[in-house]
Parts: sequence; structure tokens; C-alpha cells
Amino acid sequence: MKVAARTLARMEVPYSIARVPAAASRDMPAIAVASEGEGPLVLLRPPEYRPEVLAETPGGFMSLHHLPWAGRPFLAASTRFKPVFKGADVRLAAYPLDRGPLPMPEDIGPLPYTHRLGLASVGGTACLLASTLCGGKAFLDDWSIPGGIFLAVVPAAPGGGAEAWRFRSICDGLSKNHGMDQAVLTRGRQGFLLSAHEGLFFLEAPQEIGGAWQRETIAAGEYSDGVAFPWDADGEPQVFSLSPFHGNTLCRHRLTPKGWVRETLDDSIEFGHVLWAGMLLGRPGLLVGARGAGKEIALYRPAPGGLLKRELIDEGAGPAQAVVVDNGKNECTIFVSAHARGEVISYAISE
Repeated sequence: MKVAARTLARMEVPYSIARVPAAASRDMPAIAVASEGEGPLVLLRPPEYRPEVLAETPGGFMSLHHLPWAGRPFLAASTRFKPVFKGADVRLAAYPLDRGPLPMPEDIGPLPYTHRLGLASVGGTACLLASTLCGGKAFLDDWSIPGGIFLAVVPAAPGGGAEAWRFRSICDGLSKNHGMDQAVLTRGRQGFLLSAHEGLFFLEAPQEIGGAWQRETIAAGEYSDGVAFPWDADGEPQVFSLSPFHGNTLCRHRLTPKGWVRETLDDSIEFGHVLWAGMLLGRPGLLVGARGAGKEIALYRPAPGGLLKRELIDEGAGPAQAVVVDNGKNECTIFVSAHARGEVISYAISE
């Protein structure tokens, strides 16, 4: 495996990163990346990927998600969530991507401790989902007030302000609610994987906007992140996880006639914080990033005998989040918010 690294931008504690297809070239997406501290939110457009500042304030950009809205491209953002766990003043906003540098954002409103954002179509209706890390804190390590998952129908058009967004709870009782990842499980079930102190769950989307979201337990115990991917030739989705909170253990979960079965793949990760699964360079791959010890980003791929081969992409980066772009052939690009280095890095990978 060959790796060519390129620094695209520098900023204080880069954290959130997202693919932005609306600003893409034919072959590559644009990338939005932002600081969890006092740094900016920037857009990097291909092919040069020079940073274009979308916002210089208010910082604390904990989560980003592309938001198509009324035929226009926007970027939904969770703002004002500063280190460490200072999220009581979080406010959501949508930044237009068709108005040039420093556009005026659309206010979505306050939703304290929002840690992840997602987008779903429910019965043909576009919905924004927000995952809250907790419901409140009296002190730094207070996890006594659980968070949950909230949903709002995307308004018909921008301009209505926060009053146009009406968030409602669709799943509660989740503390240390770190991961919310879109997933498709067996029988084509659409929903989100949730990772929290109480367990690893699948939240299945209803067929109609007024329906109930059904929560299924995949594993008990504390989890930090989860992704789903049909790793084997049978095409059945499997779930990969990091545990516990910011933890050291990479696992695979398979659904059997007796329920979900967990298999440990690696228990030597330090402060696991990036997890991605998909086709990479023509075969299945798992991308794992750690913010402790060596601050590594590594790729796990199938090896003979049913084993996994671990290949180091970089060390010292301390990745917070990543976006993977595979061309389906023998090249791919991984965009990383390298928290420890204060850089946004692209890794061009080939065999």
C-alpha cells in the first residue's frame, strides 16, 4: 500500500468533517471541515482544495452534514460545543454553499449538547436528526442526565428562522451518546446506529413521518461508535464498533438465529475516535483512527485464513473524523481532521 499525504489547511483543533456533494467536481466531492475550538468553518472544493471560509465564529463546530434544502445546497452545523464537554449553549445553523465566503447562516435554533447530525427521508419527507451527548451537566464528569435523538422536518424553504424547525424526541435514555451513524441492516432496514453508555442500538426508521422509530439492541455495555457494512460475500450487513466510550476495542457484530454475536478484532486501540467501513481499493476495509498514544490512523483489510491485516496510514495525526472517497478501482482518498496536528490532511492511497 502506498500513501501520499497532503496538508490542505491548518486550524486550531480541527474536528468535524463532512462530504459536500453539491460543490463537487465530476470525480471528487468538496469537503467541509471545522474547529471544535475558536477556529473557523471552511469549505474545500476540488480539484485544488483551497480553503474557503464559511464562518469565522462562533466555533465549537462539533458536527457537520450536507443539507439539500429547497433546491439549494446548505451545510447543517452544530456550533458552540467547546472543549471539554461545554455544550449547554449549542445552537444549530445552516450555512448556504451558494453565496460565497462568509454567508449569513439560517438559524435552526438551540439544542444543547448536540454531538452528531444526520439526514433521513421518512415517507418521502426530509428530516434533520440531532443526537445529544447528554441532557445537561452539573460538572465535567456528570452523566446523570441522559441525552437522546431528536428529529425535525426540514421546512419547505429557508427564511423562517428557528420557529420553522420543530424538534421532537424520537429516542431517549442515552447517556454518553457519542455515535449516530446512518445504516442499512438485514432485509434492507433503514435507520441509524446509536452508541451510548447503555449499549449499541439500531434505530429503525418508520415508513411514514408520524410513525414510531423502533430501537433494537445489538449489544449491551458502553459503546462509542458503530458502522454497518456487508463485509462477507453473503451480502448480509455486519456491524463494527468501538468500545467503550473513546475506547480501545474494535469489534464485529453478526446477526445469527440466536441474536447478535460479538467478536473482538483488536483491543489495543488508544482513544478510538474514527470508524469507517466500506469497499476500499477493490475489497472490504475498516478505517480506524485513535487520538491517544501514537495518534494513529490505520486500515484493516481481509487476510488469508479469515484474519485481518492492519496497515498503518499515519501516526501523530490524532484524527477526530474522516471522509473516505473510493474510485472503485485502485485508488482512494481519505480526508482527515488531524486534531493533534491542527491540520486537514488528504491521504491518496494506492496499491
